[in-house]
Amino acid sequence: MASGYAAFVTHLASNNPSLGNLTAFLSRGYQQPQCQSTIDCVEHPRPSGYKHIAGLQEALDCIERISSATGTSSGCYIVVEDPSPKDIEALGSRLDVNPLFFAGHVDTVYRSAERDAPPISIALYPSQLASQEFVNIHYQRSLRLPYEINTGHRKINLTGNVARLLRWTTPFDKYPVGLARGCCSTYRKTLANQRWIFDVEINLPRIGNPTNLSSPFAIFHGFRLEDFKPNTVSSISCMEAAGMKRRPRSLRENLLDLLRASPPGFSCGQPSVLSLVYFPARLILAEWVMYTFVMDRYVKHFERVFETPSGVVPTMTSEDLKELHRWRRRSEQSIQKLDHLANFVSFWRTQEPDHPQFKSLAGDLHFAAMKIEKCDDAFKAMVPNVMAMIQIFESRKSIEESLRIKRLTVIAMIFISLSYIATLFSMADSYAPGQERFWVYFIVALPTLLLVIVTVQWPQFSVVFLSVFAALRRHICQRIRSLQSGIQGAAG
Repeated sequence: MASGYAAFVTHLASNNPSLGNLTAFLSRGYQQPQCQSTIDCVEHPRPSGYKHIAGLQEALDCIERISSATGTSSGCYIVVEDPSPKDIEALGSRLDVNPLFFAGHVDTVYRSAERDAPPISIALYPSQLASQEFVNIHYQRSLRLPYEINTGHRKINLTGNVARLLRWTTPFDKYPVGLARGCCSTYRKTLANQRWIFDVEINLPRIGNPTNLSSPFAIFHGFRLEDFKPNTVSSISCMEAAGMKRRPRSLRENLLDLLRASPPGFSCGQPSVLSLVYFPARLILAEWVMYTFVMDRYVKHFERVFETPSGVVPTMTSEDLKELHRWRRRSEQSIQKLDHLANFVSFWRTQEPDHPQFKSLAGDLHFAAMKIEKCDDAFKAMVPNVMAMIQIFESRKSIEESLRIKRLTVIAMIFISLSYIATLFSMADSYAPGQERFWVYFIVALPTLLLVIVTVQWPQFSVVFLSVFAALRRHICQRIRSLQSGIQGAAG
């Protein structure tokens, strides 16, 4: 029997079917999770002698300490990587979290409306989503296999407590590109003593199946704290002297790095929603920038198909058309996800003190959305051309097939006639090869073969016959006119 927070969600799901996936997720209860979740707790400001806090029970103790009157911290960040049902149950009941927050995080699949209830991001109006103190920042992470493999278009479930999909697209430059769905969810909770808790739910950084996945471009490893600060030659030299090398880091590591400093517009007493969301939003925006780069790469990939020598028809198949339609749908969904975050930023800029960095964040979101929209327009413009090329290719293919069938028919007619004649004479006794009447076979077979060939190829022979007949007729007419002129000359 469900208890506590799970029972509360089950009760709400009877009136809101969009909570069904969260109910199913919590129904697993205290079973062994597929992966071990990671929970970090960062108090702000950090007390003296502060030590890194990790673990569910430690996070609950931190919340209890901040909720009490004796606590010295004004708030804390709780970063949960790949939350399990146990984590959601404990944090949801302790912080009285709106179930829509967790439902938007665990449910990112765009299903068919005739079979299942839509996810929260579609079921609610944009104004309803933007006015909440939580936001589910959905994104697409671009991955590339470091080796050539024939994957085709298929989807794979990624390893983790929260189900995520990885879809392989059509390979370009021999390497398939995967698009993994992800979500970073943030929630601000104001306690009774006016202190705050900021909960961040993020995805696993690793992929369980298949292995050996890499970032699409080795130069990109995500933003860290130094990306938001101006670098100097001396600071870079010090890093090189200390042997510090930049390595790929997970979203959790980057976020914990950023939380060492205060975000723009941050106030210790009661920080604004946008000041708390700023760093997670910036990190996810970096994923969107890479996604737009991959989209632009696919636009060029399809445009190269049209760059063929003159007189050569590009080879396009129905799979290319399907891939274009997939990218068109991805573009529309991506614009919707970015608009959701942009509406959230726009709403809270009017509700709380604004900051120039929040305006820059809104501008960057608009830039990413416009770039995706341009790629979407390019995909839409290619669809009619691809359809026309497919029709031309299919027409040429049918013509070539009819010519092959015609050749086979000619060969069949020839061998049928020869087989008939061979059967007629039986190729035995005096008609056998080398015997005295073997010549009869050629006398009968060759005219018959000639008749069959003329009959089968009559359109070509008719043209030759008519041209020969016309030439002969002209020659006869000329001879007649020359004879008439000679007779008239002799008579005169």
